[in-house]
Amino acid sequence: MENTRVLWLYIILLCHYHWFFEEIDGLVNLALKKPAIQSSTFLNLTASLATDGLIGTRSTKNECSHTGVYHRNPNPWWEVDLGGVHTINRVSVLNRAYFAERLRDINITVISQDKTVTTECAFYQGSVAAAAWATVTCHPGTSGRFVRIQIYNEAYRDVLTLCEVVVEGLSPCDAFYFRKHPGQRLNSQLVEEIQSNKPMDCGKACFLTTMCFAYNYNSDTSACQLLKIGDPCDTTVSDPGWDFYSNCLN
Repeated sequence: MENTRVLWLYIILLCHYHWFFEEIDGLVNLALKKPAIQSSTFLNLTASLATDGLIGTRSTKNECSHTGVYHRNPNPWWEVDLGGVHTINRVSVLNRAYFAERLRDINITVISQDKTVTTECAFYQGSVAAAAWATVTCHPGTSGRFVRIQIYNEAYRDVLTLCEVVVEGLSPCDAFYFRKHPGQRLNSQLVEEIQSNKPMDCGKACFLTTMCFAYNYNSDTSACQLLKIGDPCDTTVSDPGWDFYSNCLN
């Protein structure tokens, strides 16, 4: 019985931490599970249905947000609160499976924390195919706390339906992430050096290694240096080809 419990705990840990590590070297969905609002709401198709992480394209199954049909509010909008200021790289929206022609000419803006400054991320011109994604890349340096999506469609100007919205940017650091320091290498006590195909694998090795709290990774040689942090004399040096990843608790 005890061995079974240990096995299940190990499986749960691996599955749990895979979710955290899978985005270790890239962008994450900042909008996932975040609160959202919209200019009006049709029935119970609330704005939060577009940030629930469930990929569906039927509003009749409560899979999409939907602004009010009878409110006749021109240029309807949808907005997500990211919970803090972030640099935003890309925004993707998933269209509904039917009445798809309603989603077209999408204006995406980013709003500051105090809501006094609005910056254009990008404008998507034209229509979005049924049950398809539309993705835009924000202008470099675009940052803010709120992301607003708005349409200017004269034919269906009172209806905005979004089945899912993904806002990609760098993740805030928490206890389960490693913070990347590009082009830097940490001079610290080496626990072990191994070969890893990608930074994510190096991060997993660090997590599973006693006393490893950071690592250096070289994308050219696949070298993974598992490090122990704790000496105040530890320093970082500029070293092209290397990236230093620190545990966010340090």
